[in-house]
Amino acid sequence: MSKKPPLNLLELRPGRLVSWENGDDGRAVLLVPKFRNPLLVNWVLPFFSRREFRVKLDRIGTFVWERCDGHTPVERIAGQLTEAFGAEAEPVYERIGAFLSRLEREGFVSIKPPALSENDHDQQSSRRA
Repeated sequence: MSKKPPLNLLELRPGRLVSWENGDDGRAVLLVPKFRNPLLVNWVLPFFSRREFRVKLDRIGTFVWERCDGHTPVERIAGQLTEAFGAEAEPVYERIGAFLSRLEREGFVSIKPPALSENDHDQQSSRRA
């Protein structure tokens, strides 16, 4: 069996998994369900005033979050971040990598590898035949 090549952070495409809204200050507020288990949702959640935890992002986190659409690669997000925030966003790749890693670990985003191009798909199909 051949090993899969390591994933390149810049080619990954993060996608949001939780709802969100803009706060009063324009920053993103993630709405994370308190419970995902159906029994807890039905029996315990009615005793809480809110159905979700609210996670408030800073300006840079909001900028990145808004671009986590499952289609935009991290490389493009990093370029846009650098254009918008300049030196304030540095070190941009480490910052985005750590932020997306945390979001994925918490279940707030999924990180997809780049889609196979037609050429890659044809090569993989011919190897299997």
